Amino acid sequence: MAEPATPTRTARPVRRAVVALLSLAALGALLLFSNVPLCPVVSMTGHPCPGCGLTRATRALFRGSFEESLRFHPLVLPAMPLLVVWMLLGAWRYVREGRFRSFESARGRWTTVFAAAFAALFFAVWVARFFGAFGGPVPVSSPAWSRPNS
Repeated sequence: MAEPATPTRTARPVRRAVVALLSLAALGALLLFSNVPLCPVVSMTGHPCPGCGLTRATRALFRGSFEESLRFHPLVLPAMPLLVVWMLLGAWRYVREGRFRSFESARGRWTTVFAAAFAALFFAVWVARFFGAFGGPVPVSSPAWSRPNS
């Protein structure tokens, strides 16, 4: 009697990558195209955080509405490619090693400086929006539990 076929060593990572990427794509599409509140800061305070508007800006960018995208968040153009690269590197490592490690091995001065500069830029834009720059703070809806009953 013949033994059952077992996946080859190269087939497992490919299958793992396909399942992981399809799962992430489905989750991303669900979050991107639904009205699920994603920001815990807005959920708790009713005020926008430094990243508020990025999801809506990405949605507008996918629809081809460049101006609307920049109104939601002016840093969508540098942030989204960086996020895509980060996700692709994480997926590549997952395929090769079977676990998520993203940037564990990318520690170093240049990574720290870049991350701190990007965070400072997000914070500066956030503060500037409260003073009316870039169209003012991105509109947010406060959570239902914080609204008074009418």
